[in-house]
Amino acid sequence: MSTSIDNRSNSISLNDVSGFTPTNQSSTTSSSQNASTFDSGKSSFEIAKGGIDLTGGAGDKGLGQSIKNLLGQGLQHVKNYGHFFGDEFVNSLIRGMSTYASKADARDDGKMLGANGKLLPGNTSLDKVPGVTPQGGVRNNETIIYTNGILNDTATQAKDLQSIANATGSKVVGVRNATQGAFGDLTQCLGDKARLGNNKAAETLKFQILNELYKGHDVHLMGHSQGGLITARALFDVRDSLKAQGKSDAEVKNIMSRIQVETFGAASHSYPDGPKYDHYVNNTDLVPASFGLGTALDKNNKTLHPGEGANVHYFTDFKPNPMDDHNFADLYLKHRE
Repeated sequence: MSTSIDNRSNSISLNDVSGFTPTNQSSTTSSSQNASTFDSGKSSFEIAKGGIDLTGGAGDKGLGQSIKNLLGQGLQHVKNYGHFFGDEFVNSLIRGMSTYASKADARDDGKMLGANGKLLPGNTSLDKVPGVTPQGGVRNNETIIYTNGILNDTATQAKDLQSIANATGSKVVGVRNATQGAFGDLTQCLGDKARLGNNKAAETLKFQILNELYKGHDVHLMGHSQGGLITARALFDVRDSLKAQGKSDAEVKNIMSRIQVETFGAASHSYPDGPKYDHYVNNTDLVPASFGLGTALDKNNKTLHPGEGANVHYFTDFKPNPMDDHNFADLYLKHRE
């Protein structure tokens, strides 16, 4: 089965939104081609702006070993230069890079997170997911879909959903990007940048976007850190799905213009054209500076593509602890315009 678009109305006719059959989740869809299966023959890729070849032409096996080497070097740098940040910060970071998340959290990867911590399969229709509502009452008719970053457990994401609801007046639901510990999460980020390997959260987000477009609804997305990277990956997958139906670039951009995207300290340096973008970047945040849209000094950097017509909001909010420079609810959300 396949997804098709009516050229006259740019509406989506949905038989199988995305070939989405989530692992360990019930599904009402099937497909002859899984959209989350990527070209395993790719032997190398560039990470952000650095042009780092992590595989050396050795395929996935070489990729895994090179990632281990890279993160091992990074851990050593933390130990060597930790005096700049203090022992408490260094020790907490090393502990994080050396541990893995619970199996229970991993089982929730790609699920939809609603009010009262309710978790539902990723292919649950958005209107069936109970949204977190603002403490002062809902002030509009939209539902925001938020994807969290690395090292966030379900409880942390639930708190962030409430913070978003209070700040926007909207109902908010989450796409669960379960943590696998720092090493696992960072490894997954590298795969996301190359669109290699499976990411259940990206699959779920792609499904939700296409399903809402099919219904003629506008879509409002938010993503922090890796959640911004997952958002970019899902949007590229949506674009490719529409183009695979024979849609022209202009038609695809017109369909995707119904999507509003807000990213905060995101780890992606490139986004597809069509959606309306607002990207928030703290100039002292190492994540976007290293792997995302850079800093204010990079505004004219042609290797970065925030999406056609995007608004990139650079600001400076320095915190003594570098981890706080990247905080979502206590820093980024407060700078949202």
